Amino acid sequence: FHMNIGAVHLETKDFDQCIAACQKAREIGFEARADFKMLAKADARIAKAYKLKGELEQAIEWYDKALTNHRCRDYLDAKKKLVKDLKEKKRREYINPELSLEHKNKGNELFKAGDYPAAIAEYTEAIARNPEDGKLYSNRAASYTKLAELPHALKDCNECIKLAPEFIKGYLRKGNVLLAMKKPSEALAAFQKAEKIDANHPEVKKGMQDCYKIMYGGDMTREERAQAAMKDPEI
Repeated sequence: FHMNIGAVHLETKDFDQCIAACQKAREIGFEARADFKMLAKADARIAKAYKLKGELEQAIEWYDKALTNHRCRDYLDAKKKLVKDLKEKKRREYINPELSLEHKNKGNELFKAGDYPAAIAEYTEAIARNPEDGKLYSNRAASYTKLAELPHALKDCNECIKLAPEFIKGYLRKGNVLLAMKKPSEALAAFQKAEKIDANHPEVKKGMQDCYKIMYGGDMTREERAQAAMKDPEI
């Protein structure tokens, strides 16, 4: 009876009354030693009401109760989605471009002072506050490079390029990281992409020269380099 009342309140979007009715159904169910599946159904309906109210943490808590009474795939999937939604909600609420800029500036100061671990911490916070700013990943990549944390630096370079494809430093940093990782062919590809943005940039020319020097020797002519490149399966 109370479950039916709860269902009606849920349909009419009277969520508090739905929760109250289903909690009453639970109380009666426990006293009558009702089937655990029925108790789980009440828990799940309460969870759904909290979800529709926008109270995701409460909804997750009630899905946990439902799962305790009945390990149902529907309840488990609903809970997993809510956990994901809650994480995304908190991420969005945390975004604040002004605070991001403050942390970026602190990171820049620490980077100049040579305190790279602290700079990384500030850049990481800046990213959390403004995750769509690709240039922040470039800054953190520079700090990781200074600490020879090259895989982390490369990952940040790639994220920078993804978010800010016209930002030349993303490609330049990626090229230099790949050179440090002894991957000159991949580094050359990064510098060539930077060249498309600004062919006259001095770091582009130097980076490409360094790649050719490692790959084929610094004294080769452009034609010789081209011929040698054709033998390289990575190009």
